[in-house]
Amino acid sequence: MIDFKKRLVKPSGEKTLNPTEIYDRLDRASDKGPLRPAQIAVLEEWHQDLRDKRDVILKLNTGQGKTLVGLLMLQSKMNENEGSALYLCANNFLVNQTITQAKQFGINPVTAEGDLPAEFLDGKAILVTSIQKLFNGLSKFKLGPQSIPVANVVIDDAHACIDSIKDSYTIKLASDHPAYIELLDLFSTALEEQGAGTYADIRRKDFGAFLPVPYWEWIDHNSDVVRILSKQVMDDSVKFAWPLIKDILKDCLCVISGQGLEISPYRPPLQMFGSYDKAKHRIFMSATIIDDSFLIKGLGLSEETVKTPLIYKEEGWSGEKMVLIPSLIDPSLAATEIVPVFAKSSSSRKLGVVVLCPSFEATKIWKAAGAYVASKEDIQARVEKLRNAECNETLVLANRYDGIDLPDDACRILIMDSKPFSEDLLDRYIEMCREGSEVIAVKTARIIEQGLGRSVRGERDYSVIVLIGSDLIRCVRTRDSRKYFSAQTRTQIEIGAEVAALAEEEISEGTPATKAFKGLISQCLRRDEGWKEFYIEKMNQIPKTHTTANILDIFSAEMKAENRYHE
Repeated sequence: MIDFKKRLVKPSGEKTLNPTEIYDRLDRASDKGPLRPAQIAVLEEWHQDLRDKRDVILKLNTGQGKTLVGLLMLQSKMNENEGSALYLCANNFLVNQTITQAKQFGINPVTAEGDLPAEFLDGKAILVTSIQKLFNGLSKFKLGPQSIPVANVVIDDAHACIDSIKDSYTIKLASDHPAYIELLDLFSTALEEQGAGTYADIRRKDFGAFLPVPYWEWIDHNSDVVRILSKQVMDDSVKFAWPLIKDILKDCLCVISGQGLEISPYRPPLQMFGSYDKAKHRIFMSATIIDDSFLIKGLGLSEETVKTPLIYKEEGWSGEKMVLIPSLIDPSLAATEIVPVFAKSSSSRKLGVVVLCPSFEATKIWKAAGAYVASKEDIQARVEKLRNAECNETLVLANRYDGIDLPDDACRILIMDSKPFSEDLLDRYIEMCREGSEVIAVKTARIIEQGLGRSVRGERDYSVIVLIGSDLIRCVRTRDSRKYFSAQTRTQIEIGAEVAALAEEEISEGTPATKAFKGLISQCLRRDEGWKEFYIEKMNQIPKTHTTANILDIFSAEMKAENRYHE
């Protein structure tokens, strides 16, 4: 056997640190070509200037290959003998997708079905797993001083991960839970003094009625709360969060409603997750259009990190969205007319139709009209059916505005029905307290934009997006709320309004409203050249995006205040 290693100019086993060179050496699938210009640009800037910086936010347009970039960065750090490398996804669906992509590119990651794999712990393989695997009170990564050291962490779709991290340290109890009943009795006087009527509604299990436990009452009864909850530490509703907040309960907020209660600390206990908190290098992946101010409180990032993301400086807009507001085209095109048209299944349908609703209650009208409402248990299977071209049924998703990818024919028509709202008690309470604030406006705009992005997952992808529901339409159309959207989304909405005006002219000349509406959809789906040129011309006029500085200042000040309190 010929020993080729003896004939090498470079010493055998020498590993390159440059991520673009790493890619060139990978045994990738034959259909995986060279890196894209955007990938090369951000990888080179990271390698030359940022690889030793602790926290980096990476922002690229959807479909530009952020996953591969993150994997190459981790591989580069491992080649530097910088320790273990962890890639975290928002859910198991994205975990499987990331693993598949990694293998196609010649990177062989490991998974954590049981214990953490030795290859990961030894810094020899990238571990790809869900955010919940690390962030929970019974984490395999351990907590506090016992946390397993992790040198390098990538968090993919960082905004989508924030809610999962928040769930990890939040106790949620249904109204029939023994601890709920005890806590309601314990604070009955304090709740009733805030509002006798609301308290009565809570007692009769009204979903819409909720009250916070006054902080002074919560502190005074801390030992009673500990006693009540500690009896339930084996219950699923308590055991995953209990190790994280059992010693800081006095610094938690409790909100009680007729349907349940939630308990969560004012400041996220991120320091308990030492594998994350003590990591040497952390990369947070975010879409270009999303305001990253929420990462300050959600993930403990600094203001400076949010202000200086790693971006592709030549990046423009990406993907094609024909945003249509039927009621703007003609008042007769109300939701009651739209739902029956799109809810019906069709055996001949080749293109996916997906509906986003804010709650399961809001899905009932779609289900009654023939659409399929995905449950939490079968949502991944139903999405996979669409991705496999099984598009005969209209799929309705409740309160899922992120973490679901529906590229190409999996979803050519996306309908967003009504303005998103949170079903979590703590979020509802915060929205009530901060009604009219920029914080809530930016958060709502972010959720809407995440929803709009479900069906356009790449530079050449396209979709018709139909908006119905008066509250949602007001949110995207009024000047005060529209300013909180990214420049790209604002332009797409303005194009939709201009298209609606053109359709109005057609209707005024005798074309039926329904026919004009369906004609617009057809022009997009049948790839009408005029529409494509019109869209490109308008999108090329987009002004540069901007960060909502006021929100950044607010979150930074709030985080500093919380940290000072805990010093």
